[in-house]
Amino acid sequence: MRSAQNAAAVFQNQFWRDFYRALSDGVSRTSLVKVSALALWLFLFFTSQARAAEPLNLVIALDLTKSVAVGLPGQRQEFNKNVEATGEILARVSADSHVTIIGITDQSFAEPLLLLDARIPPDPGYFGERLATARQALLRAWLTRTKALQPRFKHTDIVGALLLASQVFQAEPKGRRVMVIFSDMRENAGNLSLERINLESGHLSRDRYAQGRDIPDLHGVEVHVLGADNAGKPMSYWTALRDFWTAYFKRTGADLKSYSVLREPPDLGP
Repeated sequence: MRSAQNAAAVFQNQFWRDFYRALSDGVSRTSLVKVSALALWLFLFFTSQARAAEPLNLVIALDLTKSVAVGLPGQRQEFNKNVEATGEILARVSADSHVTIIGITDQSFAEPLLLLDARIPPDPGYFGERLATARQALLRAWLTRTKALQPRFKHTDIVGALLLASQVFQAEPKGRRVMVIFSDMRENAGNLSLERINLESGHLSRDRYAQGRDIPDLHGVEVHVLGADNAGKPMSYWTALRDFWTAYFKRTGADLKSYSVLREPPDLGP
């Protein structure tokens, strides 16, 4: 992949160098046109090769529970910010991608809520026109899907969403696998409530929890936790919660790339 990208850049530089040299040497217009036509074809070929990235399997988990229905007076709710940030990711998704958006509810795995399932074709077009069209269609579908969407569930089943995501990834094991989670990460479903336990002794809770429920298989998956707000909690709680999930994702085999209150979209390729 990197060699194709380098080849395209090197060829472009050499082409324009030879083009201007030919002009200064006074070659015939006919010869120049022929050389230019061949060069253009080769340039488009190298460019298309450079854009042929590996397939992307992207899973986005959006928190639909009441804990994200918070916000400062006069500002949007954390939930609305998460919905908009999801749209920003969809606007940047690469060619040859499978995008799945699931809801984090009170029973994320037992009663899965699929918000969006779409595929971006592998051919972006010579100038990216096909990819641009696919992204626009994806954004329109997301806008339609989220018009009436509200954070209405009382409990937060994040682990259930991770179990669901692991099955999505296992169905398509090839290519790059990325999971983005928009949530405050305050799990309080099943036999685990991160709002009640003492996270400072979280290693004990992790051991007990691992014995009581399946650990999702997320080996080879890049995970980005975004919009992990700390509304109504001290900073020590946010830090302990981050440490808990850092250790938990390590047990799943995932590569936790980011855990942030911000919502900076991850790099999804060309």
